[in-house]
Amino acid sequence: MMLQRVRGLLTATVLVTALVGPAVAQTEQERNWCTDDRAAPDQKISGCTAVIDSTNTAQDDRVAALKKRAAAYEKRGEQDRALADYTEALRLDPKDLFALNNRGFIHFKNGRYDEAIADYTKAIESDPSHATLFVNRGTAYLQQGDNDRAIADFTEVLRREPKHAVALSNRGVAYSNKGDHDHAIADFTASIAIDASDAGDFVLRGFAYLNKGDYDKAIADNNEALRLNPKNIKALNNRGLAYNYKGEYDRALADFNQAIALDPNFAVALSNRSLSYNNKKDFDRAIADATKALTLDPNDAEALNNRGIAYHNKGDYGRALADYDAAIRLNPNSALMYHNRASLHLKRQDFDAVIADTTKALQLNPKDGLSHNDRGIAYHNKRDYKHAIADFSAALTLQPDNPVIINNRAYSYYSSGDYAKAAADYTDLIRLKPGDQDAYFNRASARFMNKEFFAAAGDLVQYVRNRIGMP
Repeated sequence: MMLQRVRGLLTATVLVTALVGPAVAQTEQERNWCTDDRAAPDQKISGCTAVIDSTNTAQDDRVAALKKRAAAYEKRGEQDRALADYTEALRLDPKDLFALNNRGFIHFKNGRYDEAIADYTKAIESDPSHATLFVNRGTAYLQQGDNDRAIADFTEVLRREPKHAVALSNRGVAYSNKGDHDHAIADFTASIAIDASDAGDFVLRGFAYLNKGDYDKAIADNNEALRLNPKNIKALNNRGLAYNYKGEYDRALADFNQAIALDPNFAVALSNRSLSYNNKKDFDRAIADATKALTLDPNDAEALNNRGIAYHNKGDYGRALADYDAAIRLNPNSALMYHNRASLHLKRQDFDAVIADTTKALQLNPKDGLSHNDRGIAYHNKRDYKHAIADFSAALTLQPDNPVIINNRAYSYYSSGDYAKAAADYTDLIRLKPGDQDAYFNRASARFMNKEFFAAAGDLVQYVRNRIGMP
């Protein structure tokens, strides 16, 4: 799946304080360079260094100059020097909001989310009146995966500023991460109402619709994103996924092809294209795409899973198992990946492994009817018909008209000696598939064992008629 965008943090430039008072050990030009926001970074660094190094500079002026120089270092990409200046400014003034916020931003950009959150929290404790600080801390929580705390911070911003588009959009991302797609869609919709020119919000809402299973609305949102920005590769990728889930594999491939043409190193689109190739049973191309995606991102669990599916379908069970194992190590909370590995174990008749993987899949997704079915098959093959029937019954509560599962439960009833219930399931199967000759033969066997000889004979007659094509 497409990774969701998180809008960038806001730098709290409104919090910067100006230099105050003359500094006798610097030239007028140096003081001007340090205080003039129009000065080039090199000039600002030179001027602020003179102010900082002067023994005649007051502490407040030195703090202000450190912050100005840090900002100039940031513009030059010298993050370590900027960090050192903000840290020194905070040694002199531990509650300086600008230094806390911008040092937090440097930590954030370098993936040090705990440190970023600590700086934003200190700034909020010092002065909770600035919504920007809550936006920034909420975004750090979001990147850290702490969606509940992120939602709390964005909600606080929206309590103060109900039309804060960034807070709405990022809270929508947090809701989407939690699987609360309705709240996510509501937030993205509110953000779009504020600014309908941002393709990103249409991509995000489209992704929420995609995860909700509303593929037509997902396609519509990505269409709008592409109208605003025809080269938006995320919109192309996500629309491709929607087409894929609708079974329109050629349209899906067209979108993935276009996204990859725009960015040949777009690993997510390569992985997703491999999924569509799998669905078209073009397993060699699926393997090629997934392998390329993995050269770009070796930790892409979806690509490993997709390649495992292709190897599985080609009968290369050893490679398939290796890919499924690696995918699960990277993403141990994917019910789908456990289900796929269980299906492979079923092919290899490793029934204990099937039971272990389907049990894990069902812990993660209790509504996974196919995992109930596969576990039922494993129990049946172990002659544990009681548990097999329980699993098939659970699967049928989720998919009541699935003929495969009805047939499987009928067989387990038959094998357990409950011929009446087996006959009842075969009757249900015939209702769904009136031309299924095997269902008539199997019902005849169940009725015969239940001493319903006349009814069994009728089923055998119908079985023969179906075989020779008679109505």
